[in-house]
Amino acid sequence: MNFNFKIKLIDKYLFRQVLFTTLLGMVLFIVIWVSPEILFKIIRKVIGNEYTLVHGIKVFILEIPLVLGKAIPMGLLLGCLWVFDSMSRNFELTTLRSVGVSFKRILAPIICISVIFSFLAFITFDQLIPYSRKILDSSKNLNQQFVYVDKNENGKPQQIIIVSNFDGEKIYNINVLGLSTENDLMVPLLRSIYTAPFAIYENNAIYIVDGIKYTINDNNIFKEISHFDTIEILNDKKAKSMVELMNFSVQRDRNLTNAEMSKYLNLLKQEGMDEEYRSNLNKYYQRFFDSISCIFLAILGCILGYSRPREQRLIGFTAAVGVIFAYYIFIPLIDLLATKGILLPIIAASIPCSIVIGAIIASLQWKNIRIEK
Repeated sequence: MNFNFKIKLIDKYLFRQVLFTTLLGMVLFIVIWVSPEILFKIIRKVIGNEYTLVHGIKVFILEIPLVLGKAIPMGLLLGCLWVFDSMSRNFELTTLRSVGVSFKRILAPIICISVIFSFLAFITFDQLIPYSRKILDSSKNLNQQFVYVDKNENGKPQQIIIVSNFDGEKIYNINVLGLSTENDLMVPLLRSIYTAPFAIYENNAIYIVDGIKYTINDNNIFKEISHFDTIEILNDKKAKSMVELMNFSVQRDRNLTNAEMSKYLNLLKQEGMDEEYRSNLNKYYQRFFDSISCIFLAILGCILGYSRPREQRLIGFTAAVGVIFAYYIFIPLIDLLATKGILLPIIAASIPCSIVIGAIIASLQWKNIRIEK
């Protein structure tokens, strides 16, 4: 049986009702999520004169997109649940089913509005959240330690570059460990150590400036200590990769658009940084699955809200809370499993969405609902 795509009065009615309750659910979710953590923190800083009132309001507005990414799917779940519970309570769904309108046909406007919100969620993850986080982080003094392993053509480390302080623009307190390329137990691992207060990137190369060089002999003893003005440590592709990796390292995954995240993933894979690659790939896939979850959460809300006369309706809301809890409680564990390579990132990212699909199947059996009839 196919959907009848001709728009009818019931479609307009359901669309308006679900749209209103979803927006209301999103507002409530944002208020509940923001108030304990973000709002009180901003108020405390305004009172303590760390923020002006205008700056506090600006920070509050910029914090909303991050919460909005979670509010959209949960708002859809609660909004659809509320509308269908109300229609069940008023026997509207029973009446529709009795005149031959299938549950599948009733879901048509719900799927339509969930697709719209799914697209809005995707835009939020891809553009709004990175845009707001970059503005917020630009006012903070972000410092980042960074380690880069320079490998030869055979993939063996030949020097380790340790940056003690990188603020997104300047490189401070840099140490370069020159490693031996000989496979001999009698040869010391370290051959030289360069230390400098800062480094510069220009002419497609990285130079350390005004530093000290320590040369180590075969007995692991410093045989020479000398001062240098400028030494090139990396050039061409390696220098560019290191600078790009450092720039990405001072930002969290939520600060990056999908295009930036894709570029970062390519760099991590190229440099063989496996854990960081798996972790960020999992976060990248989560953006897509979280957006798709909007559709399934809307369907789940409709099923949980549907009830027959004399049926306990509190059970549906309790089940919805359980799904929300399960949807988010496993994310830290899933992230860890993906990072360690126990689960493929795409499988790990799909687990919350799979939980919702499983809840839909279980709810259909529990409610004894046949989609076609």
